[in-house]
Amino acid sequence: MALTSTTHEDQNVNTFRERLEAVRRDLVERLAADTDRHDELTATHGHGETELAVRDGQRSVDAALRTDAVTALDAIDEALARLDSGSYGVCVSCGDAIPIERLSAIPEAARCVGCQQRAHADR
Repeated sequence: MALTSTTHEDQNVNTFRERLEAVRRDLVERLAADTDRHDELTATHGHGETELAVRDGQRSVDAALRTDAVTALDAIDEALARLDSGSYGVCVSCGDAIPIERLSAIPEAARCVGCQQRAHADR
């Protein structure tokens, strides 16, 4: 059963929605700032192998962080869609309820612990 059947659960849903939306705003701001920073790095003209190596290394780190942020943003958008559809709190793999403790720790969780472990092992 999704988390939308009682007043108490409605309060939980509102809390999760607020948390997800706040994290989403932070990620969007961070991605925008990272884009500005990337533009600054591109505009900087260094004169040496060390400077170029540092800049290339920073770009690699920035790209990895950006990928992680985009992945997190996708997970949050999917969680918000599940909230809108009334399926939030239900494992997308097995259909069982996701424990409230898991959602409290990871509000964008789409799977119960067992299904998440299996999905991770299958990678």
